[in-house]
Amino acid sequence: MKISRSAIALAGAAFGFVVLAVSCGGGPPDVDKGAYVTANDVLLQRLSTYPGSSLAAEGDIATHAFGNDSITGYTTYVVYQVPLATNGRQVLRYYFDSLGTLWRTCFQRMADEMPYVVSQVYELIGLPTPAPRDVVQAYGFSELGASLLVSTYGLADERSTFELLVDHAGTNFCRG
Repeated sequence: MKISRSAIALAGAAFGFVVLAVSCGGGPPDVDKGAYVTANDVLLQRLSTYPGSSLAAEGDIATHAFGNDSITGYTTYVVYQVPLATNGRQVLRYYFDSLGTLWRTCFQRMADEMPYVVSQVYELIGLPTPAPRDVVQAYGFSELGASLLVSTYGLADERSTFELLVDHAGTNFCRG
């Protein structure tokens, strides 16, 4: 029996595709959640806490690679309750002043431009998204590849909360 060269080429290509698909597993392997979140926690411990605030919620949000379900990192968030008289400007000024010179501002957002990751936090802790306000309510900061998001969206209503979101590798926001 004689097999044509095109049949051999087609069989070789099919074999190569199967080997590639099996060896790649459809994307990069997921990161180690424990190690990643621990590094985020170390970063959070370096940050001072706004005076008079108390912890209301905390957790982690997986960051996925574009185009597939591979997890590339985690954002760790903490939600703090503050006294009712506290406003967003006070919280943002506090973090501007306390972060130090290594941190740089990488973005600012108005209420109607809420970063997606902040809306995920509200969903996870079971609170509705705050109503839009016409003031800056989030600042992103970066330091040596790490990212910090200070969000005061929760100060827009009676819940009187603000959020800190960190990623030690900066994979979710504040790239560069």
